[in-house]
Amino acid sequence: MCTCTCCNKAIQYCCCRTCSRCSKPLNRLPRGRHCKRCWRSVCSACTTRCRYVNMLGPPEVVCDGCAVPHSIAFLNERKRGTPLWGLYVLWGATDAPAVCVTPSCGTYAYTTLCRACGLPTVSSRAHVTRSVHDTRKPSPQVTDELRFLDVREYHDREAVVNGYSSADVEETFRSCFPRGEDVAAFPHIGSACEVRNLLMSLVAAGLAYEYNRAPSLTLSLSDFPFACLLKLVRYNRHYTVLEAPGKVKFISFPGTHNPETVAVSLRLSHVKRQRWFFHKEGEAGASGCASSTDVIGDCNSRPGLHQQVGGLPLHYRVHAGFIREAENLVPQMEEFVGEAIHRGYRLVFSGHSLGGAVATLVALQLLQTHPDLARDRVRCFTFGAPLVGDRQLTELVQRFGLTPNFHHIVHQLDIVPRLLCTYEWLRGCVDELAGRATLLFSSVKSWVGRFSNGEVDEGGHSEEADTIESRIRNGEGAANAESRVEVEDGDEPHSSASGPRYACFGNYHFLSDDGTKFFSTDNPEAAYQTLRGSGNEKAAVRSHRVFAYNRAIFLRVYTNGRST
Repeated sequence: MCTCTCCNKAIQYCCCRTCSRCSKPLNRLPRGRHCKRCWRSVCSACTTRCRYVNMLGPPEVVCDGCAVPHSIAFLNERKRGTPLWGLYVLWGATDAPAVCVTPSCGTYAYTTLCRACGLPTVSSRAHVTRSVHDTRKPSPQVTDELRFLDVREYHDREAVVNGYSSADVEETFRSCFPRGEDVAAFPHIGSACEVRNLLMSLVAAGLAYEYNRAPSLTLSLSDFPFACLLKLVRYNRHYTVLEAPGKVKFISFPGTHNPETVAVSLRLSHVKRQRWFFHKEGEAGASGCASSTDVIGDCNSRPGLHQQVGGLPLHYRVHAGFIREAENLVPQMEEFVGEAIHRGYRLVFSGHSLGGAVATLVALQLLQTHPDLARDRVRCFTFGAPLVGDRQLTELVQRFGLTPNFHHIVHQLDIVPRLLCTYEWLRGCVDELAGRATLLFSSVKSWVGRFSNGEVDEGGHSEEADTIESRIRNGEGAANAESRVEVEDGDEPHSSASGPRYACFGNYHFLSDDGTKFFSTDNPEAAYQTLRGSGNEKAAVRSHRVFAYNRAIFLRVYTNGRST
């Protein structure tokens, strides 16, 4: 006969009237409402999961406390060590519980609040950003405790990271990837240093969304083992700055997450920007590549100088919302540029979605306006970023040798990077719609002409109908709506016959959902055609989330580690 653990009476005679887990009153007899593992009296809300109690028996209902896979959770807490593929698969397949945000607590549960300390819990699923927030209406006491924990974690992490040396960084990555799985997984990105910048940029891109919550706690709870090398320097709604040992600063921009950023993304017009490049001697290089002594400026302020280098017109069109957001942030980046020039810092810009587009334009603007900024000290990594400019901008980046500075990671099923590649497809749809409208109008005109009475001026009617039909055939109205641009400083509308409105530049790295397929190219046309054709029939918004990129990148590392 089973005995209730709470009242030490037989189950048939249990007198418990409150749930042992949530302390809520039990409105009816608790017979049958006992956990089959710990035999505590629990309510129906705390017994939602089934687990194997006996190896030879079927799964039975247990309380949320007994449902936590403690052994797997214990192994999952490892901050360092060789990545274990079996543990990774096992943890991903389990019903992962939540973990308390308090670093000293670490309680696992399936509730939104920790029963031990009363603070919120965050998901412990792999690849999920540990966003710290109370799903209920937060009380002032909980809010103050979270702020205190976040500030304390900020200062503790700063002291720890400041004590790391280059050898500690090397040891951390080698303990995570002892056979060089990280470098082998991304051979086209470059050196081990570049791959590490990519992986830490991934952490920074997810953390940029947490500026209004508890970013220090989120960083400390990260399941990326190398996140311990990063410390927060500054964070606001526009960008987040982290620093790693070795004088590396990661500047990340958040994507679309509030009405303001939605308005930026939906500003689909494009504007013209003009820059001119020339040597101090007043002569462009023979190869067309500008050196570090080039001077760059606004063409409107120096009207006496030509606006071409090697026959290349130095004007380009960019997304109006992206460029204005970037230009508003460039003055705030001057502090970090000064550190890169005078103190030897390296700047790594990153961002997800809209943040990636802004990071691209900010990095490009800084490289253009600071000729004394060494190019090898600036890198940009984007995740699921849309295209930002036209083919003239691509030619400009290629001509001045800036392609190695930009790396764009694209999920095979992500629809957002492909949205601005659909110009020709949209044009075809408009033409098809115009053709169908023409056919319909011709049929109506024929029917009206056949059955019209003598009071109708048939000739005048036909002339007006032919005029309307010719307008439809020429694509006036709706067919030309997509070619309108925002006119600034004498801009002319972009011709619909000049090809795609947007183009690729930099290095593009395409990842499959399971990480097994990987394709890299620095050819703008190849990247553009891949965006247009690969996976469009299965592209979805869910593959655009930070979670999807975290998963794809680490599946790439893990699967590559198994095959090496």
